[in-house]
Amino acid sequence: ITKPGGSIYISTPNRCSCAGLEGKIMEHIFKGYKWDGWDNDHKYIYSAVEFVAFLKTFAGRVAIKEIWGSHFLPGSSLVRLPLGIQNILGACSFQLTLFFGNRAPLRHFGFTTTVALQKHPEMKQ
Repeated sequence: ITKPGGSIYISTPNRCSCAGLEGKIMEHIFKGYKWDGWDNDHKYIYSAVEFVAFLKTFAGRVAIKEIWGSHFLPGSSLVRLPLGIQNILGACSFQLTLFFGNRAPLRHFGFTTTVALQKHPEMKQ
């Protein structure tokens, strides 16, 4: 719920990210494994293109303002490193997202896809 002209930000793990493709490979190797973006609360995992297409079905109610992908360095192996190195690598991941996050086609391959939507000013709450 937002006021007319207000912004909404929505995101999903990206099925076509490096992590998503790794998860797909794991699904083929391990019986019963299902990649869920490391959070079993995710009911659906979309590719960036599928996610944007889904959001476009709400045209007339909201408009897409911006799309970007978050690019992260591999995290599962990095948590074993000293905290100072983790912090440096985390800052690098942030800079990667700033640089690559909104550039096409790279915005479609981030670990998460985030879309900024704007509610049409004439829509009632």
